[in-house]
Amino acid sequence: MKIKNRGLFQYTPAMHDYMHQYKFNGDLRLAKAFQHVVQLAIDAAQVDVVIPVPVSDTTFDHRGFNQTAELLQLVGENRHSPVVCPALKVVTRDKQQQSKHGRKDRMTRTQPFVIDPNYAEKLHGNKILIFDDVYTTGRTLHFAAQALQTVEVASMVGLTLAR
Repeated sequence: MKIKNRGLFQYTPAMHDYMHQYKFNGDLRLAKAFQHVVQLAIDAAQVDVVIPVPVSDTTFDHRGFNQTAELLQLVGENRHSPVVCPALKVVTRDKQQQSKHGRKDRMTRTQPFVIDPNYAEKLHGNKILIFDDVYTTGRTLHFAAQALQTVEVASMVGLTLAR
């Protein structure tokens, strides 16, 4: 399934440095810098449910947070809808971080996501926005959309902080 994505910012060297500080150094204060623009983009998308792209258990254990979910939590503090739903789960404990792979390796990955059965029924028929931090090849959003197709959502769009 092809999914249309809106990237809010270009992935410049400055954005690379921001992402490194935020994700790999755990500087969670940086999430607030983009809170308002992400909120406006979600509002403009007119969706029912926002799904953050998950990180593997290993990544979560190492970082202590999921960068997309953390930013959406800030956005959610100032709004009532749409619902933020952690419906996607990583299949393996050790899903490799995209930043550690070249384009060729990224394009040959296998499906890393499944739908959490606790959320499947709640997603059926809804308009979904999949939120991720960086769009590089589109593979992550493609896999997320492919997994979400199994629950017959009404529509899907992607939103990324940088592209």
